[in-house]
Amino acid sequence: MDFIDFGLGFLLSALLTMFAWWVLGIIGRWLIFNKMGEPGWKSLIPFLSDYTIFKRVWLTTYFWIMLALGIANTVLPDLFSGGTGDYLTQLCGCALFVILFLENIKLSRSFGHGYLFAFGLVVLNPVFTLILGFGSSQYIGNTTPGADNYY
Repeated sequence: MDFIDFGLGFLLSALLTMFAWWVLGIIGRWLIFNKMGEPGWKSLIPFLSDYTIFKRVWLTTYFWIMLALGIANTVLPDLFSGGTGDYLTQLCGCALFVILFLENIKLSRSFGHGYLFAFGLVVLNPVFTLILGFGSSQYIGNTTPGADNYY
């Protein structure tokens, strides 16, 4: 009986920690949107939030590529069985990771930070999102040449 109580307690504490982590991420993202001149409520809508981030810090083309890769990553295992489906799924997953890593680099650069801060955004996203939101960092604009809002 003690083992079950311990397991349930551990599960409950893990769920509460994940929920707190999620809430901190939402608060930080809301503040980042405000600093970028966007309404904070846009950070609550999943696809609109990602599209807005890509629009403000990179190019929206990469948002559409990321979306297509996400759909392919979901559909490919059902279309191909065995090694081919697994290989394509892993390839899509790696490409998604690279795009999201580059997005965090662009977000970091848009607030005047460097690559180490971008790595922090990847590893401890809610913490570094809160640092961007509550800290003195100012949105300086899109650092991607050719973007609509390039400074």
